[in-house]
Amino acid sequence: MNPSKKRLIAAFIALVLLLAMTTPTQADPRVVNGDRIVLTGNITEYSANAPFWVSHGTCISVAAGVPPMTGLVDFTLEVDGTLIEENFEWKNSFWGQDGYRYVCSTSVFNFPNGLGEGAHTLTGHWFVACKTAEVVCEFPAEPIEWLSVAKTITFMP
Repeated sequence: MNPSKKRLIAAFIALVLLLAMTTPTQADPRVVNGDRIVLTGNITEYSANAPFWVSHGTCISVAAGVPPMTGLVDFTLEVDGTLIEENFEWKNSFWGQDGYRYVCSTSVFNFPNGLGEGAHTLTGHWFVACKTAEVVCEFPAEPIEWLSVAKTITFMP
């Protein structure tokens, strides 16, 4: 191989290595910020403009050997009456001691800049397939609101 090709290849390799060392990696979008605020918990005050996150979800049980009704559970969050878009969703499943498979979906909402001073109402809405709520329904897969919890928190200076 002639010397100019060797230098070109060496320069190319050096450039690739340099870019690999200096190119920032994208942050994991599933990282949470600050403390978790649990809507069903006892919190009534929190620091204004301090990062926090909210996560809630639903697990449904499925008899062994029966495929889960995926996509039929949901959690939404409102802040002061405005629907907030979730940042990401955690999904998992496990086998319970009762022989049922449990399929879980957890919605996560990040507030990296917190909320401003004053009272804010966070309202969570849990949805499940009508069939899993054990109510009479015409369409078993129709999502129905299973639970709604409103929590007013005063964000202090």
